[in-house]
Amino acid sequence: METSTVVPRSELPDAHQQALPALRPYLSSLPHDQPPRFSEIKELSIPDSSASVRVAFGLLALLYLICEPEDELPVFVRPWDEWEERRQRQAQYATLRTAILSYWSDFLNDESEKDLEEVLWTEFLVDGDGDKVLRGARIRS
Repeated sequence: METSTVVPRSELPDAHQQALPALRPYLSSLPHDQPPRFSEIKELSIPDSSASVRVAFGLLALLYLICEPEDELPVFVRPWDEWEERRQRQAQYATLRTAILSYWSDFLNDESEKDLEEVLWTEFLVDGDGDKVLRGARIRS
């Protein structure tokens, strides 16, 4: 079973404590109405990293966006406003879901070398100044 997981960096083996970018600073630099595309992330400059690490970062960024808890709905005076807010949130979720599926498909169809294990298991810091990391997959027995 694959799940997203937050793991304290201190619990990771030394080999995984390399200097990789943090997710939240990257995500806060993106426009809110356009999720990152595979072609953009494939060209990210991450020092001493493989194409699979860049793919892992992009995939995890998208998964983080779709799993991030939503803000509570404000109290609306008019039902129409509440309906519109809910409709916008559903559209944003659908856009992210489509972006994730498209991103994965583009990765699979890309002609560069692929290391699926590296894509799913590379850990990235959540915040640049914290010690929590995320990875895209974890296998449970």
